[in-house]
Amino acid sequence: MVGSVVMRFFLGTGIDRHGPRVIWLSSLVVLAAVLFAHLGVTDYRGFPIYALRIVLCTAIAGAFGASATFIAAGTSVERMAELIGNSLVSEPLFPSRRGRESRRRRKRLIVVTQVAT
Repeated sequence: MVGSVVMRFFLGTGIDRHGPRVIWLSSLVVLAAVLFAHLGVTDYRGFPIYALRIVLCTAIAGAFGASATFIAAGTSVERMAELIGNSLVSEPLFPSRRGRESRRRRKRLIVVTQVAT
């Protein structure tokens, strides 16, 4: 959680300066490296597991933010609102336990988002 929050401060300027594709790919490389680094952790009570967790959340936040920016840059304003509504609102409001219910709830949310825009 800490890594994700810290990454948000630098994500916007990094995307503006280097572009979403570079940030997205570099975040995925860091994510892969951290996942492999977890294999070397021998004790769950030590500092390395917490440090790796912070870097893991940082990489996930970078990949998510850059991918959303990359996708939204090639769409219209209406589709951008749909993207933001579906990715940021649907799961917290409608946590899914079953696939069919999740699809119905997402369709309702898309309709509400389209009506609102």
